[in-house]
Amino acid sequence: MADKMTQNNKIQLAIPSNGALYESSLNFLSQSGIPVLRSNPRKYSALIPNLKGVHILFQRTSDITSKVEDGSAELGIVGLDRYLELKGQNNNSSILINDLGFGECSLLLGVPNSWIDVTSLADLIDLTIEFRNKGKTLKIATKFPKLVKKHLIDNGINHFKLIRSDGTLEVAPEMGFADIIADISSSGTTMRENNLKTIKGGTILNSQAILIGNKKIINSNKSKLELSQMLINTIDSHIYASQSYILTANLNVNDTNKIIKKLNSLIIDPKISISDLYSPSKEKLYKLELIINKAELLLVINTIKKSGATNIKVYKPEYLF
Repeated sequence: MADKMTQNNKIQLAIPSNGALYESSLNFLSQSGIPVLRSNPRKYSALIPNLKGVHILFQRTSDITSKVEDGSAELGIVGLDRYLELKGQNNNSSILINDLGFGECSLLLGVPNSWIDVTSLADLIDLTIEFRNKGKTLKIATKFPKLVKKHLIDNGINHFKLIRSDGTLEVAPEMGFADIIADISSSGTTMRENNLKTIKGGTILNSQAILIGNKKIINSNKSKLELSQMLINTIDSHIYASQSYILTANLNVNDTNKIIKKLNSLIIDPKISISDLYSPSKEKLYKLELIINKAELLLVINTIKKSGATNIKVYKPEYLF
């Protein structure tokens, strides 16, 4: 009975068992301070020793969305592209963190280089009309029919045929079973090497790794909810920290409100604290502490230097809660 209760209170986090997101997911969790312990590379389950009660379930990327939606796993790491393509209409899953900071890629239309007059989506619209007038239909090979169909219809392309293919798509136009393709690409290199080109307006989706969850199941169990919040907070704090710096400095100014106002105008999401420092002289000394992103760092340093700041130090935090 106790074992069954323990099982009911644990959290299953589904992550890719292979492919581009497999190593990236493991590295991300390790960098977040919650490394995965997989005792055997052939096992499809593992543990996170730092988070007791959170179990890892290795699944095919194409199965993770359905596993979360049917409750086999409460949480999952998956690409936004796969999630939006495979998400059901029952609303059993939600995006909990919309960018984990890895797995960046795009779903792109690829047309043959020989189509020199087709450089944009507008040109493709004209081409589909030409095809229709000749009694032909533009054939598009893709692994993402749902996303491709929506993109084309939203942009006024209605005369086409989608060919679902899970194989290598880049050869489809050359083999003759499709005219163009819509596929995932990180750099466009594979398309170029197969005599295909991208077109203006042909980006269907910019994707990245996300965290999804089954809120209905998580919220129905206090232990699952607490474990999920611990995991999400840990990941969130690591992501925030990876994008941020902590800057400290000593200020010798008469008007701290003036420097705060100036910094507020420079920083997108200002997190500023100023506190009194002990000074053996009669001069008033303050300690300034800021949380800023990399793009703001040099500008802020230059600004506070002009205001007489000393002892300026910059730290890279591991977590920011």
